[in-house]
Order: sequence, then C-alpha cells, then structure tokens
Amino acid sequence: MLSNFLQEEFKEHKNFNSIPCLYENPEETLAQWKLKAAAYFKEEEIFIKHLQGRINNQKNELTKKRLNDLLQGRSYNLKQIKKLLSEFTNESNTQTIFSSQQIHSYFDLAFRDWVWGEDEIDTYLDIAKGVDFENKSVLILGSGAGGFSHRLAKANPCATFINVEHNPLLATIHYLVTNGKEIKLHEVCEYPKELDLTCAKRSIKASEKLDNQFIILGSFPDLPFKDNVFDIIIAPWFFDILEIPFVNAVVGSKDFLKTDGNLLFFGPSNVHKKELNERMCSDEIVKVFQDNFEDITSFRNRVSYLESPLSSQNRQEEVLFIQASRCKEYTEDYNLDFSEVDLKFTPEFEQYKLVTDIKAKILGHINGDISVDGLAKILEGKFGLTNNESKPYAKKFLDKIKFEF
Repeated sequence: MLSNFLQEEFKEHKNFNSIPCLYENPEETLAQWKLKAAAYFKEEEIFIKHLQGRINNQKNELTKKRLNDLLQGRSYNLKQIKKLLSEFTNESNTQTIFSSQQIHSYFDLAFRDWVWGEDEIDTYLDIAKGVDFENKSVLILGSGAGGFSHRLAKANPCATFINVEHNPLLATIHYLVTNGKEIKLHEVCEYPKELDLTCAKRSIKASEKLDNQFIILGSFPDLPFKDNVFDIIIAPWFFDILEIPFVNAVVGSKDFLKTDGNLLFFGPSNVHKKELNERMCSDEIVKVFQDNFEDITSFRNRVSYLESPLSSQNRQEEVLFIQASRCKEYTEDYNLDFSEVDLKFTPEFEQYKLVTDIKAKILGHINGDISVDGLAKILEGKFGLTNNESKPYAKKFLDKIKFEF
C-alpha cells in the first residue's frame, strides 16, 4: 500500500528500526542524526554527573529528594533512549550538528500523545470534523510521537494515513507503540508543582494496532511521494518550525496534494522567525493560504499546550486552525529558491561574530565553578579591564551565560 504513493526510485529503501528510511540522502541524514544522538548521550552523562555532585553537597533534605528524583528519572531515560536508538550508540564523535531540531527535541510529545494529552488532541481533532475521510489518502506532516494521527486513523478506518516524521526517536516511539509494544519512560519535570511530582513513571502504549497507517522517516519538502497523490494533507504544528520560510512550506506541500484536495493546518497564530520579513501574524498566515487555495475557513482558539499534570508552568497558546481546499495554480510571486544565499552577512551578523569571539575567549578561562569576583579578577588580569569595569561586566557576562543554557 505504501508503495502506491512512492516515486519509483524510493520503492527499494533501507529501514531504520523497521521504519522505512526515505530521506532524500538517507546515509548522510542518518549520519547527522548519529552525531546529534551521540551529543545528547554525552550531554546527559555530564548533567547526571554534575547532578550527583549537587546531591552529595546538598544539606536540605527536601531539595536532595527532588534532585535525586530528577537524577533517577534522567538516568533511566538515558538508558531507555540508548536502547531505542541502539543503532546510534556506537558513535564515538560527540560533536553535535547546529540545528533547531536535536534528537531530544519535542520529547515531551511522547507523554502528551499517549499519557495525559487527550484534551489537547481533542481540540486538534475538531478541525477534521466535517472533512470526508472515506477511502481517502491522508498525509500527515510531522506526526511526532503519533497520538494525534493514531486517533484520527482509528476514527476513520477506511482512510489510509501516511505519517512523515523527521526525528528518528519520535518515529521509533510512534512505530513501536502502534505495533503493540509498551515503552516505559520517566516523565521528568524541572519545575514540579509538588515534591512528589518531580518524576513519574509512565507506560506508553496504544489500545490497539491499526492497519490503515504507515510511518516513514522523511524530510520536508524533499519527500519521496508522487505529485498530486494525496486527498488530504494535515500539517500539525509543522510549517512554523521548518528552516524554510512559512510561505515556501505551504507552496511546497501543494506538490503532493490533489487539485481538489484539502490541506488542514493548525499551529501558532504567529510565526516566530529570526528574519524580520519571515515573521507573520495570523492575518498574514491566512493570506498565504488564500493566495494558494480557492476555499479557506479559519478560526483561532486558546489551547492548553503540553499541559503536563506534573508542571507548575503550563502554557496557553493561541492556536490558528485553517482548512483550505482546491489548489490554485503556482504563482511566481513566491521565490522558492533560497540556495544562492545560505547566510546573510548583515550588521547583526557582524556584531554576533564580535560578541561570539570575545565570549569564547572569556569562556576559555572558566574551568570550574566561578563567582563574579573570580571572573572579575580574570578580566583584569587577562583582558585589561579596570577594577571599576571588571565586576559589573563579570556579572552581566555570567547572567547572560546562565540565561543561554
């Protein structure tokens, strides 16, 4: 069934953890994920070692208990994730890839999708009401840990669902859970409401296996599908997180959608991008869809996002829901080729270079716990700051470093 949607050259493919690996350059992409996984393993090992030291020196028994629960939870998860990504655990290089998407990005989706996020997912399922799924082919872009797509597939047994996920960890969780496996992980909360909510044992499993959904590893917009093959495309919290402009993502998705098909989108009501001209409010987002589809309906709703029962810092999100149908023809108003410039040499970038260079030089002198006074002495001795200059600079520098990580 999956092969019916694939381009001919992708019908013979390798698997990762039994999941079809359909990246455009699978060897290169998996190599990148190996580096990200190795960096995550190393970072967690460093954190666990540091946390153990804090516990040993902690005199407050309540704080010691909270830190110890945190230690136990993260240690357990590290072991479990190494098992889930066993094909990556032999990677010796720990240098990470600079990217907004790391191996542990959106890890909380595993708990939201399968443990406590039913109300949030119900809100997302509302956008599908009134859409005819009968005998339709459905592409879900960025399926994550799979809770949303699984419930949608269960409610529409005569439709075929193709789930695309970029992250091997989330895709593996989705695949195993929906194939009858139980995954045990610890949900760890950095800001618990109560002491006993620092860490909770979670059992992640699905109520049943479904035969009408498939999971693949792939990267948008370079997907392995034939043109105009899907009746419905769903983009849940997806277009806004890509490293391409939002407009390009919407236009690119039309390649795989039938002319009379439906595109269902939900995500934040504004697009957060570093580039000023790529930021958008909800009116601009709706206009992008109006430029590309004949029929548009949209509404906004305030949703509790990733509302873990452990956390004291849950967030409300103004979510924009859009249903678009009947594709318009491609317009040349959109510049879809950004390959000529990979990095713009702006004044902001020049300032970034200068600040980064200075920061790296100062960090090279910090090899252990340090106070403002300690750093001030380094600044005076190594960088020539005066006594009056060094202390306020040291305080601002340490505050910035603590904020950044």
